[in-house]
Amino acid sequence: MVRGHPVKGTVFCFFRETPERVNLLNGQGDAAQGSYLFAGADRYAAHGWKADFNLNHLPHPKVRAAGNILSRLFFKAGGYGGDFATVLTNLRRANRADVVFSTVDTVGIPLAFFRRLGLLRRPLVYMSIGLCERLDGMRDAYLKRRQVKSLQQCALVAGYGWEEVRRLQLLLGPGCPTRFMPFGVDVESWQPRGATKTVDVLSLGADIQRDFSALKAFAARNPARRVKIITTDDHRKQSGQMPPNVEFAGLVPLSLVAQEMAAARVIALPVRENTYSGATTTLLQAMSMELPAVVSSVGAVREGYGLKNDRNCCLVAPGDAEAMAAALEKLLNNPEQAAALGKAARAHVKADLNWANYVNRLIELLDFAAGGS
Repeated sequence: MVRGHPVKGTVFCFFRETPERVNLLNGQGDAAQGSYLFAGADRYAAHGWKADFNLNHLPHPKVRAAGNILSRLFFKAGGYGGDFATVLTNLRRANRADVVFSTVDTVGIPLAFFRRLGLLRRPLVYMSIGLCERLDGMRDAYLKRRQVKSLQQCALVAGYGWEEVRRLQLLLGPGCPTRFMPFGVDVESWQPRGATKTVDVLSLGADIQRDFSALKAFAARNPARRVKIITTDDHRKQSGQMPPNVEFAGLVPLSLVAQEMAAARVIALPVRENTYSGATTTLLQAMSMELPAVVSSVGAVREGYGLKNDRNCCLVAPGDAEAMAAALEKLLNNPEQAAALGKAARAHVKADLNWANYVNRLIELLDFAAGGS
């Protein structure tokens, strides 16, 4: 029994090694963010799954060095490498589990490779986040075909992007189960706040698909409006010269993101066309906080998330700076409409995209991989 629930088995979870996750496992950091950082693993026990993590067993420096060499060899040959050190360090433990769950491609790709070699013997659930784009970027066609064959050995490949899963279904064929799984948000942690509005438009994020340059037209046409962009130095440089009413700020800890959002009148999330990222996490957090959001209608979120233009968010075509500017102006000039949009947004995520639903869907994937229906 696990906390009074029948035990289904053990799932060994692979996560990207970040300071926030390591600190949480060591009893430090913001425990309230733990469920998000560990894909809801704190709730697995209630569904009969005992979880173990690669972050409990970090690679020895010599193993890291060997893993880096192996990854560079794959890249040099025209393929895609990954975090081989983490996989090698935890392979024996993973083989003692009932299901292996990879949450990131940098670990999932080596795991699929070892699965095809027979070194990973347990069913592998692979959560894809940008896998199609990674495969498109492989220079060697032969290695790409071999990579696809490795992925076909997975018990199941899932993704948070609708278009990504559609493409993976075509790529992997009917023999490899693929599932679209919408992401979720903890609506209790991300609640509306009555903060003073000090920013007109806030945009934030670090992934490579963000397109902050799409905010130039709005900022130039509205010099009295304050625009704040929270991102990396690389994104700041790539965005080029911005109007003087645009402020760039560095990334903040997850625990402070809600504070930054609450100070904004509107959230703007311009994204380049892609299969896997619709600024999804940030979008759901903003919607949960009753903040009106303008987001690019990319393949990742065009379907599957129930997004409705002018009903629970504003959708604009990716790369269309004029449409982005018009949508932001409409919301800022009509505060009542913006407030209604925000309320509808929270109602939507609370009903359909809440964290409990996310965990339940994830448990269904683990059950399937373990031999369930």
